[in-house]
Amino acid sequence: MVAWGNNWSGQTNVPPSLTNVVAIAAQVALVGEGPPQLVAPVSCPKWSGGQFSLTVQAESGHVYRLEYRDSLTEGEWTPLPLVAGRPGDLELTDSTATDTTRFYRVRRW
Repeated sequence: MVAWGNNWSGQTNVPPSLTNVVAIAAQVALVGEGPPQLVAPVSCPKWSGGQFSLTVQAESGHVYRLEYRDSLTEGEWTPLPLVAGRPGDLELTDSTATDTTRFYRVRRW
């Protein structure tokens, strides 16, 4: 994993127990179960207007879902609505996001 940013407030301190990271930006880590599958690369994570979104390189015939939880060490992943894949970029959005830390993952079927 690679971290970047201004470390004056600990922004680049990566938790040593963090594994299976797909992407990290703006205090958001995208993690998965087992080794990350790079068949659906995640890009463009952003926080805007009280919601979090990211882009996935999607494919037809697959279904995608953004999931989150507030801690990497406890609790279940909270699923957001399923989104049907189509060729090209697909934006997945968490309209319930708050300004507290959340961890996200993308599931693909």
